[in-house]
Amino acid sequence: MGVERNERKRPETSGQERKNELFATLKRAAKALRVPTTEEMELAYIYEAGDRYDLEARERNLIRRNRTLGF
Repeated sequence: MGVERNERKRPETSGQERKNELFATLKRAAKALRVPTTEEMELAYIYEAGDRYDLEARERNLIRRNRTLGF
């Protein structure tokens, strides 16, 4: 009396397909760990503005910050 199991077999993949899967996984991990650039962080800061006045204040803050850093 053996117990039957319905096991799903993975389709046979070639060595090249397996390498592509591993590379894709590494690429996804690298993207997840990537540090945003200064430009991306500044845009995110600008996009958080609630209204026109907040937007103008945020733009002035960025201009001031860039001026003091020498950019």
